[in-house]
Amino acid sequence: MAKTKKIIYIIILILAVAANVYYFLITRVNKTSSNKINLENETITEHKNIDSNDIDNDYSVLENQLFIKLQKIGDWPVVPRQVGRTNPFLPFFE
Repeated sequence: MAKTKKIIYIIILILAVAANVYYFLITRVNKTSSNKINLENETITEHKNIDSNDIDNDYSVLENQLFIKLQKIGDWPVVPRQVGRTNPFLPFFE
């Protein structure tokens, strides 16, 4: 009796897994095809609505007093110093 219960449980488990795989594959195929269509339509309408006059070239940030007061700290260009081991795969103690 116990052996038949195990077999029934295994069959039910296999059917549940197969149903989940089938369901998620079908929904994924439907989502990707509809998303592709929606994305294509969105990009076409976005490109039609862009006008060169809409682009705002605001350089007032560069004239801000906080930006003007910024000072360079340290040397330029930054030269990295030797950090770490030359070969990290060598053993620590030879």
